[in-house]
Amino acid sequence: MDYRTEHDTMGEVKVPADKYWGAQTQRSIDNFRIGGQRMPDEVIKAFAILKKAAAVTNQKCGVLSEEKMNVIIKVCDEILDGKLDDQFPLVVWQTGSGTQSNMNLNEVIANRAHVISGGKLNDAAKSFHANDDVNKSQSSNDTFPTAMNIAAYKALTEITIPGLQLLKDTLSKKSKEFMKVIKIGRTHFMDATPLTLGQEFSGYVAQIEHGIKTIKNSLAHLSELALGGSAVGTGINVPENYDKLVAENIAEFTGLPFKTAPNKFEALASNDAIVEASGALKTAAVSLMKIANDIRMLSSGPRSGIGEILIPENEPGSSIMPGKVNPTQVEALTMVCAQVIGNDTAITVGGMSGHFELNVFKPMMIYNFLISARLIGEACVSFNNNCAAGIEPNMKAINENLEKSLMLVTALNPHIGYENAAKIAKKAHKENKTLREAAIELSLLTDEEFTKKVDPSKMVGKLNLEYFILLTFNDKIFEEFPVLETKNLILREITYEDAEVIFRNYSDSEVMKYFGSELHKNISQAEEKIKGIKEDFNNRKGIRWAVCLRHDNKMIGSGGFWRILKEHLRAEIGYELSKTHWGQGIMKEALTAMINYGFEKMNLHSIEANLDPDNTGSVKLLEKLNFAREGYFKDSYYFKGEFTDTASYSLINEKQK
Repeated sequence: MDYRTEHDTMGEVKVPADKYWGAQTQRSIDNFRIGGQRMPDEVIKAFAILKKAAAVTNQKCGVLSEEKMNVIIKVCDEILDGKLDDQFPLVVWQTGSGTQSNMNLNEVIANRAHVISGGKLNDAAKSFHANDDVNKSQSSNDTFPTAMNIAAYKALTEITIPGLQLLKDTLSKKSKEFMKVIKIGRTHFMDATPLTLGQEFSGYVAQIEHGIKTIKNSLAHLSELALGGSAVGTGINVPENYDKLVAENIAEFTGLPFKTAPNKFEALASNDAIVEASGALKTAAVSLMKIANDIRMLSSGPRSGIGEILIPENEPGSSIMPGKVNPTQVEALTMVCAQVIGNDTAITVGGMSGHFELNVFKPMMIYNFLISARLIGEACVSFNNNCAAGIEPNMKAINENLEKSLMLVTALNPHIGYENAAKIAKKAHKENKTLREAAIELSLLTDEEFTKKVDPSKMVGKLNLEYFILLTFNDKIFEEFPVLETKNLILREITYEDAEVIFRNYSDSEVMKYFGSELHKNISQAEEKIKGIKEDFNNRKGIRWAVCLRHDNKMIGSGGFWRILKEHLRAEIGYELSKTHWGQGIMKEALTAMINYGFEKMNLHSIEANLDPDNTGSVKLLEKLNFAREGYFKDSYYFKGEFTDTASYSLINEKQK
C-alpha cells in the first residue's frame, strides 16, 4: 500500500495515499482497535449538514470567504449523497467527546476541498485547513452533540414514528372489526369476566398512541442545538449571533424545527435530550413487548394452547418437527424490545456521567440510541406486514373458552349475592359441571332465570354507539374526522374500511330490511339500492348515501338514530324535539337545536348529515341554517360540503383550531 505523510501538532503520521483523511483520523484508527462498530452513518450525515451550515454562517459573519464556503458546501453535499462513505472508518469506542470523528469530517472535507480546487493530496501546503476553515467557530464539544440531536431527531421522525403509526393503524382497524367478538377476559393468567376482542385490541392501540405521543414530546428538547457553545458553553471564538444563524441554517437544510439551545452549558455538559428520547423509546418497547406477548399467547397452539386468534403462517418452524409453525414475528419484535431496553440502560449510565462542563459518553449514547430508533421502527413495520395485518379471530376456540369459563358467574352477584355466586362457581369447578347445572342443583336459579341473567353480551360494558354515514367517494369530502362524542354517543364519518366491516358483518337481507323499512318503504327499491351500493363498494367507486347505527351489535335504521338523539337532547340540554319521524323536519330541528343550544354543553364537536337532494327542503334547510360552501356559521362552525347526487354535508366545530 502506498502512503503519504500528514502531520498534526504531535508530529508526522503515515496515511494511505488514496484516502482523504489526515493525521488525527489515522491516529484514532491506530489507537482504538476496539469492537469494529463504526460511527453510524446517520451521525456522519448529520455532521455534513452542520459543517455545511457552519460554512454558510461563517461566510455571512464575515470570517470565511465565499469561495471557500462554496467548495466546503460542495464536499458536504458529496458526503450527504454517499459519495465519500469509505472515508469515515472510525469506531464508536474512541474519545468520549467524539473529537476524533469531528476531526475525521474536518480532515476529509479540507483535503477533498483542496483536490476540488486543483490541488493534490500529497501537496505539502494545502488551500484548506481542517481546523482553521472547516472547523471555524466550532469545537468538537458543540459539534458532536449537535450531530447527535440532528441524527436522533431524523431517525425518530423518519423511521420510528412512521413504523409505530403503521402498526397502530392496523391494530385500530382490527379493533373495529373485532368489536362484536365476545371472548373471555384473563387476569393473573386466570379466567376473568368477558370483554370483546375489539376492546382488548383497543388497549393495544391506546398503548401505541401514548408511546407515539411520548416520543413526539421528546422532540422539543432534541431540537435544541449546542452549536455555538464552543469549548465549554461560553461561545469563545464564535462570532456574534452565530449560534442563532447556524441553527436557522440547519433548520432550513433539514426542514426540521431546529433552534439554538437557550443554555449552551446544559447542551454540552449533559445529553439529557438523548436520555429523555431514549426513555420514550423504552416506553414504546415496553408496550410492544406486552402487545406481542399477548398475541403470542392468544395464538398459541394450534391445539394445546389458547388459540383464540389466528396469525399468518410465514415459514416452517422446526428442522425436526414437521408441520410446526412458530410466531416468528412476535419473537423478533420481543427481542427488539429487549435490546431497546438494554440500550436505554447504557444510555442512562452515559447520561448520568457528564462531569463538569462536558459529557464524555457521547459516541456510545448516540450509537445505542440510533440502534433503538431503527429497531423499533423497522420491527413495527415487519410485525405489521407479516403478522398484525393477518390476525383473525378463531371463533371456535373463543366460543368454547367463553362457554367453559366459571367467571361468567360474576353477572349473578347483584341478583343472588357474592357468596351464593361463589358456591355455584366452586360446585361447577369441583364437579366438572356447567354454571347452569350448578345453579339449578343449588336451587339458586331456574333455567330460565340463568339464561336471562348470565348473558356474556351484557357483560362487556356498554358498547359505543357508532353513527355511520357512507358517503360517495370523493377526496374532498371523504376525509376521516376525529371521533366525536357525547356522554353515550359517538358520531364519526365512515371510512372505506368501516364500510368493508359493515358489508362483511351484516347480510344483504339485514341491510335490505334496513333500507326497506327506514328509507324507501318499498322492498324493490331497497333491492335496487343495495345492488348499487354493493357494486360501488366492490368497484371502489364510492358508496351511495346510506345511514346506519350500530348499537349492541344490532343494526338500527336512521329513524332509530334520531329517536336516540331525541332522548339525548332532552336529557343533556333539556330540548324537546317536536317531531319523531325521519325526514327533513327532524334533521333541521335537531341540527338547529344542537347549534343553538347544545354543542358545547353536549361536548359534541361534529355531526354528519346526508340530505336527500330530491327533497326540495334540502337546499332551503341550508339557507335557513345560513350555511355557505367553504364558509362559516356563527363564526364557530365550519361547513364543508359539495352538491353531488348524494348531497353529503358535514358540520364541524372549528373552535379547537
